[in-house]
Amino acid sequence: MLSEIRAKAEAGKRLDRAEGLWLLSEAPLLDLGALAQESRFRLHPEKQVSFVIDSNPNYTNVCITDCQFCAFYRRPGDAEAWTLTVEQVLEKVESPPRVARPQCYSRAVTIPRCLSTITSLS
Repeated sequence: MLSEIRAKAEAGKRLDRAEGLWLLSEAPLLDLGALAQESRFRLHPEKQVSFVIDSNPNYTNVCITDCQFCAFYRRPGDAEAWTLTVEQVLEKVESPPRVARPQCYSRAVTIPRCLSTITSLS
């Protein structure tokens, strides 16, 4: 399957779900790394690599979803529940990077009033 995936990558075609699953669960790691390196050099031939510091600022731990795997959230009104102000979130986002430029994602817990916090930041 690796040769078919390599051919698709070289042609600039997207992989399908089954191919992605195979790469994730069955592809030999060194072959996968070699394919990734080939793809990178095809897109970016220079031999310089940079990295991004990934920042995921949590602005609240309040949530109403009750995911079975989450130990982070607190229900509204819980003594350990917290929500940052817009100023506190901006302070987290604007803090100077350690090495590279930070990249921020919003992965919020679920509660309706959090939406107003997100939209007020944009």
